[in-house]
Amino acid sequence: MISTHWSFNFSAWFIVVTALAWLISIGASWLQWKRRGKGKRVLFMEILRLLIVTLICVMLFKPELVKEIPRTQPPHVVILTDASGSMLTRDVTLDDKSVVTRADWLKANNTAAHWKPISDKGKVTVENFAAPPAKPSADAGTDLNDAVMKLLTHEDNLKAVLVLTDGDWNLGDSPVVAATKFSARDIPIYTVGIGGEQPLPDLVLEHSSTPAYGILGDQITVPFKIQSYLSRQVDTTVTMSDMHGVV
Repeated sequence: MISTHWSFNFSAWFIVVTALAWLISIGASWLQWKRRGKGKRVLFMEILRLLIVTLICVMLFKPELVKEIPRTQPPHVVILTDASGSMLTRDVTLDDKSVVTRADWLKANNTAAHWKPISDKGKVTVENFAAPPAKPSADAGTDLNDAVMKLLTHEDNLKAVLVLTDGDWNLGDSPVVAATKFSARDIPIYTVGIGGEQPLPDLVLEHSSTPAYGILGDQITVPFKIQSYLSRQVDTTVTMSDMHGVV
């Protein structure tokens, strides 16, 4: 059942100050009416002035018509699971000392039994994000911001979001944009990191940005960042090629 009521924002001292100002306005209007001969026209003007002051005082209390609509749908929790190519990295150590890939660990722990304590209290949906594109020429990476932002437009009664991922974003806008909007709506976002605590000994291309266009005969700049997780320094050659294999 929908209920409607008025809501006001005020404190005790604010009531005292407003009431005092309103009484002073009444006294000033009465003195003005008396000083100008107690005519009907003057009386009408002073009543109008007092009415305006009264409306101003009421508006200072920030009146708001609140309509309460009870929720008929159960709270919804969305679990986002990382499906990017880096999830195939084999660096998760189990209790029996065996090592499996991040994707295998996620598959073993992403079951209905694991989410039963949450599903008993509401609706649970599991969705993948950052899956490798079907076309090799398309941008591949982890776009956390886009995956989380879509939930605000698709879900009506979102209670919380749980993100299971193996790393930070490397595609799209910063997830801080989505986190700010979720914070404004009091919807928490929880994250669980998947993978070994220590990086594997490797060279990782963490970021590269290819210009959208170039001028024929002119040089272009392709900024990139390579992070070394090796125990020693190595000489490395970076080779870039386009979708047609041209180096």
